[in-house]
Amino acid sequence: MTRNKKGEEVLHFAHQSVREYLLRDNHPTLYTDVGVSSFRESIAHQVVARICLIYLLSFDTQPISSENQGIRHFPLYNYAAEYWMDHINSGGTLEPELPHCILLERFFDSTSGNAYANWIRVYNPDSGSLRTTSPDPHELPSPLYCSVLFGWLDVVTRMLQRGGPSLLSSMGGKYGHPLHAASWKGDIPMVKLLLEEGAHVNTQAGVCGYALNAASKAKRVGVARLLLDKGAEVNAVSDTKSKGPNTVLQTVLQEAAAVYSESQKEAGLELVTLLVEKGADVNQSTTLEKGPLVIAASSGVPKIVRFLLDHGTERRYYGYALQAAARCGHYATVKLLLDYGVDVNWVGGRYRTAIKAARENGCQHVVQLLLEYGATSEEEDGKETEQAVL
Repeated sequence: MTRNKKGEEVLHFAHQSVREYLLRDNHPTLYTDVGVSSFRESIAHQVVARICLIYLLSFDTQPISSENQGIRHFPLYNYAAEYWMDHINSGGTLEPELPHCILLERFFDSTSGNAYANWIRVYNPDSGSLRTTSPDPHELPSPLYCSVLFGWLDVVTRMLQRGGPSLLSSMGGKYGHPLHAASWKGDIPMVKLLLEEGAHVNTQAGVCGYALNAASKAKRVGVARLLLDKGAEVNAVSDTKSKGPNTVLQTVLQEAAAVYSESQKEAGLELVTLLVEKGADVNQSTTLEKGPLVIAASSGVPKIVRFLLDHGTERRYYGYALQAAARCGHYATVKLLLDYGVDVNWVGGRYRTAIKAARENGCQHVVQLLLEYGATSEEEDGKETEQAVL
């Protein structure tokens, strides 16, 4: 135990070199007097998980929270709260007769005291970190939600066998519902189990609205296909007004068209293709600036842009798409739209013209391309946003 610069006590475990020595294949025989000749890492994790759970279970009388000053007098609590599930994950299979699994079942039993409630007020399973402020008690996730989030299929199966479908009615956590959490994680076996046990495929909850939205946002193609096969509504519009700004796009196709990294491009195209094949409306959006084509253009994925153009996107979105691609500096997407016949001098939207959008965002290579296609620097009085509808 040491003290940091703030004078707070900090708990340290053995140095990494000690761990490496104990786990070596050629270390000397250890503890032969008690029949232990070597260390097994999985067993060690099970033991630490057991210790953490026992410690957390000892806090089962008085309610505590992340802002509770008394917690500072128990340095091990924060470690146990943050890492007990990691030790369980590293401990091998979750057989119900193992000591740490018996403790886990007790920990998740709300009738056994305040231990779980105290932990969930201190630790945020969605972010994987300790909380800095006390959460809304109405939005705290259930033990089932946490087990789904951690990928514990066997634990979830046993919980549903004991508690029945009523467990699936609980709401809470970032994604709002166990099905949504499993969809976000891309856990197909878990999604199958939850649906088989009675989870409603079109329940609306959490930041993503619907489970299909969660799968689309995270680019989980397999989960999206499964949800669609089970009756997920492909054109449902999420009501996310109460979830805060910028949390979710409103339709599944919008989510699928929004690509956030290079690694998502192929999955994004596959998802968009799947959704359109299942009947997704390529022209569904609440505003012209957020149409699927415009989102794909701002993401800079020419294959998705081309697909949407070829599958019925209306001309009223074209100018917004060109401006979005120009603003983000997506040269290939801008060229694709221009070659498709989009008006290089269309006026409307936030920047009024594509060339202005490119210039104000420092995309000189796009500015040069637009000039080559006949862009003018001045806006024309006669052109207004309504031209995009014609």
